[in-house]
Amino acid sequence: MNVEFTKLDNVNANITISLVEEDYKADFKKYLNELGRRHPVKGFRPGHVPATLLNKLFGPQAKSQVVDRKVSEALRQYILDNDVKVLGEPLLAEGTNVDLTAADEFSFTFNVGLEPEFELNVNEGISVPYYNIEVTDALIDEHIAVDRKNYGKQVPGEVSEEDSLLRGVLIQLDENGEVKEGGIRAERTVVCPARSADEAQKALLIGVHPGDVITINPVLFAGENHSLLESMLEIDSEAVANAAGEFRFEVSEVMVNQDAELNQEFFDMVMGKGVVTTEQEYRDKVREMIAAQFAADSNYRFGVDVRKVLSDTVGELELPEEFLKRYFLSVNEGVTAEQIAEDFDKSRDALRWQLIENRVREQLGVKLEAEDVTRVAHDISAAQLAQYGMHNAPVELVDNYAQRMMQDERMSSQIRERALERKIFDAVKQVVTIVEHNVSLEEFNKLFTAEQA
Repeated sequence: MNVEFTKLDNVNANITISLVEEDYKADFKKYLNELGRRHPVKGFRPGHVPATLLNKLFGPQAKSQVVDRKVSEALRQYILDNDVKVLGEPLLAEGTNVDLTAADEFSFTFNVGLEPEFELNVNEGISVPYYNIEVTDALIDEHIAVDRKNYGKQVPGEVSEEDSLLRGVLIQLDENGEVKEGGIRAERTVVCPARSADEAQKALLIGVHPGDVITINPVLFAGENHSLLESMLEIDSEAVANAAGEFRFEVSEVMVNQDAELNQEFFDMVMGKGVVTTEQEYRDKVREMIAAQFAADSNYRFGVDVRKVLSDTVGELELPEEFLKRYFLSVNEGVTAEQIAEDFDKSRDALRWQLIENRVREQLGVKLEAEDVTRVAHDISAAQLAQYGMHNAPVELVDNYAQRMMQDERMSSQIRERALERKIFDAVKQVVTIVEHNVSLEEFNKLFTAEQA
């Protein structure tokens, strides 16, 4: 068997594999005999079928599979032995048409995309900004205000606000503004202005007092939310078609949100029983929580800046674009060449960063360990539970939630990718020069909005 490597340019090459009959004859004979043992042939005992008959029955199929296996192995071994840095997988050259039944000698040419050569030395000579976000008293006050609102309760009030609940009777009117005969009447409805799909209807429901009578349009209020309309008017889905027009809303009660008091009951609900016992301890805990979130945001921004700085350091990379388009088309079922071309800029940028990331990983000796993945899964689990208001969820709950995420194949893959990326960025942070900046939350957010402009 002969393997020939031909470099066409910096990032494209051909690998041609040529076979004569002697290269595959022994394997072909062995495979024919296996087929003879596995597939009964009438009139012959398994393993005693004449070679001529086996060749007639299974020859073309066997030769095809044996030659394909020999070529694939030779291609893989050549790339491995010669440390050929390939992108994607080799593709059989376009126009290749080998008839395995008409000849005993074959030649296969594969197009190969090569990794571009580039220099990158991650050291203290590279500077990367790191933004520390200040935790101000104003931010702590805002967080506490949200907690007090979330753990508050509804109490009777004198005037409605956007998040109030209005109780009363809804009565359908006719085109003259009079009570519609046989119309819809909801005796015990509850309406929340914040749920309105229409700003004008919402405005009608704000500033309302118990005993007021106003006119609203429930269909406009609910918009596409038919279940909300059915609930407001105490009707079933079949009656929705008859709900058009204006309704008189006789408001009997206004329930407003009363913020929770800063007492031990509140502290236990928010932070867990006995975690804090004074308002100052609560504020300190809130500060810690905000600081932890800001640290995660700062690290995310550091990753963004590492990508930019290292990409700028490397500069543009030459890629085998036509080969890559063919390769992406071959591995993405149902995608057209036009779609590949439209999305190629994004694919090129992602591949460019992957090459840089692999070089950094190799240079800094980054290895992903099981505990790295577990730690990231735990952090994601805790963050998601915190979004549901469980800021100090029990460790067992966090761990169980993390384990369920890891059982999902797609989520598990994403967590592993994030864990590897985090470890790479942590390794970069140890060797480059960090330029720290203390910024406000507003200044930090502007870093992203400026890039999107």
